[in-house]
Amino acid sequence: NQILTVRGVFVALGLALILLVYGALRSFLPAAWAAVAASAVALSPLVTSTNQQIKWYTFAVVLGTAAGFLILRLGNDARGWQWALYAASMTLLAHTHYFLALLVPAHALFVLGWRRHVLRPFVLCMVVVTVLSLPWFLWAFPRQQMVVDWFVNTVLPTKAYNSWSQPLT
Repeated sequence: NQILTVRGVFVALGLALILLVYGALRSFLPAAWAAVAASAVALSPLVTSTNQQIKWYTFAVVLGTAAGFLILRLGNDARGWQWALYAASMTLLAHTHYFLALLVPAHALFVLGWRRHVLRPFVLCMVVVTVLSLPWFLWAFPRQQMVVDWFVNTVLPTKAYNSWSQPLT
């Protein structure tokens, strides 16, 4: 069944997210606390129900989580490939769900506040992310209003009328 095959990809992404959270938190917290956090991820609606919709939300969260844990770990002794992995995850994140590009200012504030010593490689990574994401943004932003118009004119009228599903009325 093709639908089950495609959903299997998202189940695998959900399992990867659970393992990523446990493995990354294990380096910061005791095993019991990392297991509690991984259990919360395993029971979260993102993993249990959103994956059934066959959307890339879980992939975006996996990339965002990986980038977040990478920026926490990147220090003076970070090698070039680790920064490249961070830049790759942020670039894929921007291409997967561009609203999560809002992680860039959060990471920048973290670096400015707590990791100033890695400012130069961080800025270099952000330049690479910007250059690699620019074609996508140039294509996507002009189409944003078209997507909103389609949603308002096609999706919302098919829903039952109430003040929550018709926010523009």
